[in-house]
Amino acid sequence: MDQATAEQINFRDYLRVILKRRWAIIAVFAVVVVSVTIYVYTATPIYKATSRLIIDKENPNVMSIQEVMAVDASGTDYYQTQYKIIESRNVARAVIK
Repeated sequence: MDQATAEQINFRDYLRVILKRRWAIIAVFAVVVVSVTIYVYTATPIYKATSRLIIDKENPNVMSIQEVMAVDASGTDYYQTQYKIIESRNVARAVIK
């Protein structure tokens, strides 16, 4: 018996087993489909979103060097304050609405 005949016999054996057990295979498939459908329609939807904001600081008018140095020193404070405001629950509630 050559290789092609042996493979064909094996394929026929597999096909025969599948046809013999077709109702069991269909039943398992149907149970899985029904289970997934029930889960999808009864599960509580969970939404998740992420975003990234760019906070641009307004350019100050022309000032003296002391005023410029004071503005640069407070720059990190400005960004930290803006970051905390954006993180606040009030902003989150407003975004959700």
